[in-house]
Amino acid sequence: MSPAASTTMNIAGDPQLAIGMWLAMMAVMMLPGAVPTVIRIPGYRARIVFVAAYLGVWSMFGAAAAALQFMLESRHLLTRDMALRSAAAANLSLLVIGAYQLTPVKRACLRLCRSEVVPLRYAFACLGASWLLMGILFVVGVMSVVWVVAIALWIGAEKAMSRGGRLAAAAGVGLIVWGSVRQLL
Repeated sequence: MSPAASTTMNIAGDPQLAIGMWLAMMAVMMLPGAVPTVIRIPGYRARIVFVAAYLGVWSMFGAAAAALQFMLESRHLLTRDMALRSAAAANLSLLVIGAYQLTPVKRACLRLCRSEVVPLRYAFACLGASWLLMGILFVVGVMSVVWVVAIALWIGAEKAMSRGGRLAAAAGVGLIVWGSVRQLL
């Protein structure tokens, strides 16, 4: 067994390790995109409160994602790389994620995520804008560092760029195409 497979199996079999992995992953993926907003906040204490609220919301999401991962793993629905075993489920996931990228809810959350500075409202707006993109990890493998970085960069670009809504829509179309043709590839 390769070292990577051994690590994957240990994380998959240990709910505490899975939760820790997801919490770390959420902090590493989501905090850099919040830095421009944090910098705009006056005062050291206000920044700490803001970051704590932001990380708290993403930590709740990370714990939920870890629970989903552990539930799927316990039912043997994930591969060793922690990707969905079922091609149909993976394709459907991509279609749903892509469709969400095109919704008014996504656009509204993204708009608030770019402008809001009230800690919990900002955190929940950013969660609403980005949470479903994490589902891509269940298609490609939760432990895929390349995809973790790619998703983090994409989310950061959606938030930072004035045309982030167009990036979200482009991702939506791309994910729908990918989910439609994935089995053919």
